[in-house]
Amino acid sequence: MVKKLRSKWRYILYIILIPCIVVLICYESIPAPRIHSSSLGNNLSSYFYYRASGLQDILISRVKHSFKITEPKELRKFYSKLDWQRINFAVPYHSAHYSAWSVYDRVGREKLNYLEFWQQLRPVIAATYQDNLPQLQVRNPVVHFRCSDAPFVKLEYYHLVKRDTVEWIAAKIKDKGFDHVTILSCDQHKKRHKNLACQQYMQYYVGILYEQGISVDYQCESVLHDFASMFYSPLLVSLNPSSFSFMAGVAKDPNEYISCNMGVEYAGNYYLQTQVDWLIDSREPLLHAQVDDYNDVDAVIPQLDMLN
Repeated sequence: MVKKLRSKWRYILYIILIPCIVVLICYESIPAPRIHSSSLGNNLSSYFYYRASGLQDILISRVKHSFKITEPKELRKFYSKLDWQRINFAVPYHSAHYSAWSVYDRVGREKLNYLEFWQQLRPVIAATYQDNLPQLQVRNPVVHFRCSDAPFVKLEYYHLVKRDTVEWIAAKIKDKGFDHVTILSCDQHKKRHKNLACQQYMQYYVGILYEQGISVDYQCESVLHDFASMFYSPLLVSLNPSSFSFMAGVAKDPNEYISCNMGVEYAGNYYLQTQVDWLIDSREPLLHAQVDDYNDVDAVIPQLDMLN
């Protein structure tokens, strides 16, 4: 009798445990969202995309978990205050969460309803920043230059712009009534490839601004402080493609945001971005396919001087 009871209980335990184990294995096999601790722009792109796209709760919970273990501490505190309530939009938009900020996928396919999606989100994004970012008074336009892991690792979204794009940007800044800007460029935000090349490229671009009658000062503070400076600036410029500056710019009045072209390079071709309501340049950047080594600044700068 005792043996029969033991066998019965073993059978019941197997029936309960085996499905639980299967569920756990399946959960762990779901790829963790590709979220880097210091990539505030990509993280915010993911956050707003998940809130507005109605994706599975299990994926959202994994993103929220990654936010809880991010560094530095100021970002964990910022993320902990975010509202995760769903936003119901009529406009469908499909993207990989980490590149929702880009109009193209990684092989140059344009995403439907890209502009409408971000236009509908704009007031929600702006309110989120106003409630959670440091309140700053910013007098000068902010020009953001992204140089850390990119362009050296040759990611398809991140490039260096050419001289004629910088001259176009300078003209637009002066059209807005400004002749002084703050250059925001911090390789300490993402320290994968810290080298002198970033400083040399930045000085190249600054030299062009000076030629066009625009003086500069420099800023490199904490991630949140720099992001807030972009959001509260009277004019924001994305000097080269960056989710960091895009996620600040897309929340602003479109007349207060100027950007280079943020298309994508695939198989040696560049797909220009056209779906925008802010000021955007229509020129191609220097393509990765044309560069042997971005650390060889002396070879790259003459290529940046070439007209489109």
